[in-house]
Amino acid sequence: MARPQVNIRVSEDQKDRWESYVGDSPEYDTLTDLIRTSVEREIATEGQSLSVDTSAGSDERIGEVLTAVEKMAHRVNELEATITDATLAMHEATTDSDLSSEVYNELPIGEERAITATELADKIDAEPENVSVTLSRLEHNTNAVKRIDTTEKPHPEAAPQVSETYWYRVN
Repeated sequence: MARPQVNIRVSEDQKDRWESYVGDSPEYDTLTDLIRTSVEREIATEGQSLSVDTSAGSDERIGEVLTAVEKMAHRVNELEATITDATLAMHEATTDSDLSSEVYNELPIGEERAITATELADKIDAEPENVSVTLSRLEHNTNAVKRIDTTEKPHPEAAPQVSETYWYRVN
């Protein structure tokens, strides 16, 4: 699942200046990194003024500390984005796993009882496309699910269909 996106408009000169800064800076890899870190830094320091003793040597030391803190803030932002992506991926995998279990458990056993993905989706109250993808995955990853591509349903009481795929569980 994609994260939200924020778009802004700036003059061409401003964009060029920002990109040049990113190119010269070891702290930022992309223009997005520069903007994200700068906004977070602004929010974090809102209403705070920095009063510092500028006696001999302290300017240089303050610069070193500030650079280190900015690098840490940048890395924290990257970690937050990675954690968000991992959380979303884990949620999607859990959902897929839950659907796989339900599809497998509700799939009839035996070729003579095979049903379509749409029929199974109706039975378990799921989206037909998700059920179809899950069935294909189960067929590919296991030997326990099989398909029948046919123009006729495998049991006699059914009316002939045009090119349907039927699914069943193997004994």
